[in-house]
Amino acid sequence: MKEVALEDEYEIIKPDMPVPNAAGLFAENPHIALLIGHGSGKIAGALYIDDIHKAYADTTKKGKNVHKSTVKGIMNPNVLAVSQEADVAELMAQVKLHKPHAIVLHNSQGKFSGYIGTKAFKQAMASM
Repeated sequence: MKEVALEDEYEIIKPDMPVPNAAGLFAENPHIALLIGHGSGKIAGALYIDDIHKAYADTTKKGKNVHKSTVKGIMNPNVLAVSQEADVAELMAQVKLHKPHAIVLHNSQGKFSGYIGTKAFKQAMASM
């Protein structure tokens, strides 16, 4: 992954953060990705401003009570975790196969080391 110089904006938050608080973070920076971490240091899911819009637009009972929910209830758990040393061609194949909501990088010890938005990654690959 070193040959791809991408580093999108993100913030790691806890799964019990109330949805209105997450919406407030998007109000400050609508281009940020919220990565939902859990105790093990792994990323459990991702949340983008579009996910917040969908949650508030949901007309079911769940949507009507979204202001009482936590991000764990609306996050997308489809996160692809790869080594920061991963081969770009292999990552491209994994992205195409799994269609992740977010790509998170980890170092050789398995600890979080960065985030790449799937949209930015696909755009970068298209320009190579």
